[in-house]
Amino acid sequence: MKVRVGVPRRYGVAAAAIVMTALLVRLLTLPLSGPARLLEGALCLLILGFVVTSLRLQRAAWGARGALLILYALAPAVLAGVLLRIAAPVLPDYPMLAVLVFAAIVVSIDVGAPRIAGLLAGAVVIAVFVQLWLTTVATNGSELASLAVACVMLAGLELVVLAHRDHVESAYELESLRGRVFAVMGQHLGTERDVSSIVTAVLYACQEMFPAATYGAVLLIDESDGLLKAPGVVLGPDGVGSGGPMPELARDEGIAGAVIGAGRALLLPTMVDVGHAEAAVREQSRLRLADAGNGFMRSAIGAPLQPPGAGVIGCLVLASHTHEHAWRERNLPAVQAAADEAARAIERARRHEADVDQALLDSITGLVSHRRLLNVVEQEVARASRADTTLAIIFSDLDDFKEINDAWGHDAGNRVLRMYADVLRGALRREDTAARYGGDEFVCVLPGADREQALAIADRIQQHFADGARGDPVVGTSNASVSYGIAIYPDDAGDAAAVLTAADAQLIRAKQRNKALTGRARRAQRRRTPERLDTA
Repeated sequence: MKVRVGVPRRYGVAAAAIVMTALLVRLLTLPLSGPARLLEGALCLLILGFVVTSLRLQRAAWGARGALLILYALAPAVLAGVLLRIAAPVLPDYPMLAVLVFAAIVVSIDVGAPRIAGLLAGAVVIAVFVQLWLTTVATNGSELASLAVACVMLAGLELVVLAHRDHVESAYELESLRGRVFAVMGQHLGTERDVSSIVTAVLYACQEMFPAATYGAVLLIDESDGLLKAPGVVLGPDGVGSGGPMPELARDEGIAGAVIGAGRALLLPTMVDVGHAEAAVREQSRLRLADAGNGFMRSAIGAPLQPPGAGVIGCLVLASHTHEHAWRERNLPAVQAAADEAARAIERARRHEADVDQALLDSITGLVSHRRLLNVVEQEVARASRADTTLAIIFSDLDDFKEINDAWGHDAGNRVLRMYADVLRGALRREDTAARYGGDEFVCVLPGADREQALAIADRIQQHFADGARGDPVVGTSNASVSYGIAIYPDDAGDAAAVLTAADAQLIRAKQRNKALTGRARRAQRRRTPERLDTA
């Protein structure tokens, strides 16, 4: 890839033009004969004209750019050599001016030319300078040492010019690369706004940009337990998919741990490098990866996900099971660019999800609302299906809640709802979700829980509510209690809607049993309650 160097080239030509103009002014003040003065002026104008005209050469088709560049360097060097040779006998500080003139010619060499052509052009300029020095300056030991110093300085200046060229070219290539990554990622991301869909799009983009990858994963740090987890999708030999166990790693495990520990894009070119990183994987994680059927990786590359102004939120890992050295050092900027774009997209999605979640919270209890609950159950059922595990649903409501509203008013009823919501928060695990389904009905979603665990949690909820109710001035004088029904995916139902329906049916049966057992006591309590309120 060739770099556009219009601005750097103009700077170089401007430097040469300024030095040549200063030299012309100095030469015209020398005590030269009339013909010599005219010749010097003509030569200076010729050099300036050549330098300015050379600006148009960058618009030409540079099929033989290397040869043209050497010619461009040789012509002003020869003209400047003739000009200085004429003025040498009467020019004060001649060696210094000669060095400055040839330094200006070196600086004006096109930094966008091929490397070999640039080196040859610089060598030609230095060769003309050496020939001029040897024919115009006394060849004693002191002057030869000065010549050596001048040549080293000109050679160093040429290397600086080439280094500048490499820097400009690298910066341009990196920007072009980032532009391509942005275009490919944007094409796949589209209007996706949830994290799972964005990760899927990122992996499709990586599959297109890095065809050597037979495995890829975006691992995100789960704030609840600190583990690195893939949000339901990975890149495999058959493409992007959601089948099989998803990787879960500690932040210091495996290739992902090595990438996060390095804090930058990391290359593991051989099986030895991969094996060294994988040696830190726990046995539990190793078995989980083996169950996924990924096989042994022969080379890998990865980069941390770090949104602007935030810490590391995860990493992007790509691997090849077929080849060592599937990636090189030059691929690191591309992978980092992909990770950067993925990090920004994921952070935007998380903010969007947080805003949506906030908008979908129940205004009274602060729990997840009915609308958000349906999405949660869909996601957890899909996750349980992929991981071949269970999901428990507890459907509960408050018995005789209507009597509280009728006797004490809706403000008191809302306070009871908030009290029950607090009970749910305290009784559930960190990974569980509690939602207000509607009215006095609540749903708890318990990922990975079986029936026995769900029963234990439901009993704990009942007990906590009963303990709190005894000391409450409203609930303690009513017959409010908790009934619940439990359903397990996939034992009781095969999809999200069915498992909710099954739990609701269990709740109805539980309420019927409770009513049959305690109906007489409840009716007696209802008759006494108004009298107690009147006397209060």
